[in-house]
Amino acid sequence: MRTPNVSIMYDTLAMCFNEAIEILGAGIKDAIYYHLARKHIQKLEIGAKFQEVENTLAFLFGQGAKSVMVLTLERLCEQYSLPLRLEYANSPTERLQQVKERILIDKLLPKHHRKRLDSDRYEDKLGNYAPWSD
Repeated sequence: MRTPNVSIMYDTLAMCFNEAIEILGAGIKDAIYYHLARKHIQKLEIGAKFQEVENTLAFLFGQGAKSVMVLTLERLCEQYSLPLRLEYANSPTERLQQVKERILIDKLLPKHHRKRLDSDRYEDKLGNYAPWSD
């Protein structure tokens, strides 16, 4: 069983990967998820099996796979307000490992999760939100 921070991080990584491949179009996105399913990688397992995802995309797209993986990392770092700094790693998978360690050690929360927590804080018992919250 995962801790909440690990689950949130993997969910965020899956969301960022989905955003990265949406740019390629619906057909390519469906093809990618089809090939990942053939390798027994579900959408929510993308973070845990990032190396396998990278290998699958490299098989499908060659060097173009690296741009998808870097965009995924870029979106993840943006969610956690961290610098991307690819020069610190030899591969996207290695950089992801560094980012994951930083997220878990510092107990960081992604922006989309913080927004949800902030808006819940200003809700009264009747379900009404404060006028200044979104």
